[in-house]
Amino acid sequence: MTREKVKKIFLYFIALFIVWFGASFVANHYIDYAEVMDLSDEMLYAAALRNEAVLDVRLDELLRLQADESEETDEVVYALGDADAEILNVKMQLYYAEYLETEPKDEVYDEELVEAVKRYQQTAGLEITGNITEETLTSLMNEEMVMKPGQSGTGIKRYLDILFNLDYLSDTPGTYFNEMAAGAVRAYQQDRQLIVNGMLDERTRTRLDEEKYVYREGMRGEDILALQEMLAALGYLQGSADGLYGQGTAQAVRAFQEENNIMLSGEMDEYTKLEIKKAFEAMNAPADRSGGEKK
Repeated sequence: MTREKVKKIFLYFIALFIVWFGASFVANHYIDYAEVMDLSDEMLYAAALRNEAVLDVRLDELLRLQADESEETDEVVYALGDADAEILNVKMQLYYAEYLETEPKDEVYDEELVEAVKRYQQTAGLEITGNITEETLTSLMNEEMVMKPGQSGTGIKRYLDILFNLDYLSDTPGTYFNEMAAGAVRAYQQDRQLIVNGMLDERTRTRLDEEKYVYREGMRGEDILALQEMLAALGYLQGSADGLYGQGTAQAVRAFQEENNIMLSGEMDEYTKLEIKKAFEAMNAPADRSGGEKK
């Protein structure tokens, strides 16, 4: 049950108590003054029925308002035939949650996605429509994403590259999460005192993202690719950036270190990475009003 549903139910019972208390107060009013007003049992019973009818009407109004509010807020965000970058994110979330069998490649809301959404809505206790509504999207994005052995994707490769650079993998990883990679994940989790399950759960991915280490020859990864592109833009790296830290990258790093008075190593430690990023940002900074560049 979502937090929004719990909130609505809570508010509903508060409203129900207020209405019931109001009706009970009126009924007690009749009873307190029954002797003074010389009201008969028939008259008291009729008064109670009238108040019960009022209570039923008020409850019907509350239920109708609640239904109208639910219809208004749970709008359809994506449906069959739509195409959007966010749809690919939804597909990946459903894929890692095992509602889609194959790794998604496009941003199109197709029949396969409709069926996957229906299965998720049924499991989550949501209205089964096959459309991505506000409620479905919120519920899905609040699910913990766990990357499991047997799955594949660029997101998985990103974390396997980090494990490779930390020497938990001996072979260059691809996008497929195989048993060797699962063993590397288990070893990493054990060393970092995490829950050992061989899966890339949220805590494991967060810890991998926090790892800091020196980039050197033989390493690869998205961060290395980004730094190579910066070195190329600054004129230090010849050739194309490919994410592999080879001899060309090491030479480019040494040249950058020499010109910026950094200890020569040909490796990218944290200080060298920071200086490369600062130089790249300075090169791309917009000119100020005086015609110079922002520092």
